[in-house]
Amino acid sequence: MKLLTTLMMLVALAASAAASVTANLVIVAPEGTDDPQSGADGGLNAAYGVAQLNFFVKGGSGNVHLDSLATNSQVTEIFDWGNRLDVLGETFLEGSPLAYVPDVDVKITITVRALRPDGNNGRLKADNGRGFGVEGSNPHRLDWNVNNATSETLKIDVDTTALPSTYRLAIESLILGNGEGDAIPRIVDFAGGVSDGGLVTQGTEFELGGTHQLIGGRFSSLYLRQAKKPPQGDDGFSLQGIVFDVLPYYGEWAGHYYADELGNTSTLSLLGWVNAGSSGWVWSYNFSAWFYVAESWVSHQGSWAYMPAASEAALGEVIVVEPDWIWVQTYNRWIYRPASGASASGSWIFIFDL
Repeated sequence: MKLLTTLMMLVALAASAAASVTANLVIVAPEGTDDPQSGADGGLNAAYGVAQLNFFVKGGSGNVHLDSLATNSQVTEIFDWGNRLDVLGETFLEGSPLAYVPDVDVKITITVRALRPDGNNGRLKADNGRGFGVEGSNPHRLDWNVNNATSETLKIDVDTTALPSTYRLAIESLILGNGEGDAIPRIVDFAGGVSDGGLVTQGTEFELGGTHQLIGGRFSSLYLRQAKKPPQGDDGFSLQGIVFDVLPYYGEWAGHYYADELGNTSTLSLLGWVNAGSSGWVWSYNFSAWFYVAESWVSHQGSWAYMPAASEAALGEVIVVEPDWIWVQTYNRWIYRPASGASASGSWIFIFDL
């Protein structure tokens, strides 16, 4: 059994290790030229309403190029900032080609919009060398002013309607920069879950995890904002890049996409890598143990689970801190195990998704 599960784990990891591409969203004007945002240089005079990032996965190759647009009205036009971001012809985004190779070109559109702290629509800026921000007290950043209840927000609309439903778009991370103060990024995923990153400096990669994926044929939105109110003044950062992949869709369990046809998936900090193909019984590769977990029990906080006695023994040394709490030393994890749910055959536990 140990050898079999190890082999299944290796298959799952190999399936999840496909190529990803990185879209650099930073405009860099040649030295000695004016800001490409300027109307005098063919750009928009100030800020604009919508930034549309059209990613074309080329048929027959899987290479990806970016065609970026901006608009201040219902009519979308290409401006100087967009031309500087475009990667056309024989030059493709870093990481090309994808493992996904369509027969014909497939377009995936990511649209970036600005929201003010009051929730109303704002205007974007993409200043030279900085990345996307929201027009306000500091227009090249996504800021939180101590006088506001929340931060400015970038609404990221994702359109995979041209992608077959047998595939999924996985947004793996965002590249952030121009971090000032104690700016901590927060992302609201497609299902409404919230994840926070670390302190933003320059070129900081904000890894998003498995819940930031969208099946082909769908449309949904992510929200990027700050997680921490500053003690004074303004804290902020800019959106500088997007890292994504296109992966096969094999199904899902409790909001986590299968990495292969065997039912292997990553549940991140809940149970790690698992095989969830046994009608409620889940094998955790991280714990080397079986758990019974119904999908409906899983939430963003964690999950109830039934742990047979054999699985409890596989956890190794545990410390009973209080009657209802155990510390699993091998895995550095707290598990809630109420005494009322324990028996000789097994225990009911709550595993926190930390």
